Amino acid sequence: MTTYRDDIVYEQRFADKLKGIIGRFVRDKLGIKSTFTIDQDQYADQKEATDFIAYIDPPIRFGVRLRTHRYYLDEGTRHDVTIRWSRPSGVRTEIDKIRDGLVDYMIYGFMNEKRSGIIAYCIYQPPYPWPGSLVPYLIISNKNGDSDLGVFRRDDFLVLETWSLAGFVGYDPEGHFVHYCWCGEWGSFGVNHFLQQGKLGTWFCREHRPPPAFIPG
Repeated sequence: MTTYRDDIVYEQRFADKLKGIIGRFVRDKLGIKSTFTIDQDQYADQKEATDFIAYIDPPIRFGVRLRTHRYYLDEGTRHDVTIRWSRPSGVRTEIDKIRDGLVDYMIYGFMNEKRSGIIAYCIYQPPYPWPGSLVPYLIISNKNGDSDLGVFRRDDFLVLETWSLAGFVGYDPEGHFVHYCWCGEWGSFGVNHFLQQGKLGTWFCREHRPPPAFIPG
């Protein structure tokens, strides 16, 4: 599990990417076509569980949680959503601020193995008011003991958008041919591809490249 300090580092590292995700979501999903800006707010992050704000009237607040690659590879955790549930110190944590209606939408994503990119995410809407019947199916302690995390199923929430590069082979919005391994890393080795005939093939990263015996002749 990532710590609060880790979360801040990753949010800053991927700030431009996250702003792009938020911008497209606001325009395409929420239908807001007017000009707006998106920025991080340190006070809102610490006090209101808000990582990014789309400055519209009224502002739209986004929380962000990024998890490491191993949680994406694990089928048991890929479709989970974790929320900071409590702190031994008694300090208010993420769930308290979400229950207060301080977050409009949450971006829940996974990083690649090198933690250099985001390979998958969903955007969900936390319920407000929070129903008493919505409780985690599991509560676990964070690795450094600074907090407990409530684990939910993603389907417990209203999921408005999902996206993943894992295994994607095709053309990006700019028309570039891109090809990714099933693990979400760049696919540098392809089989059964012949673009002139429209065959995009299957692609693998260096680590998951199949041995020669399993490659069709």
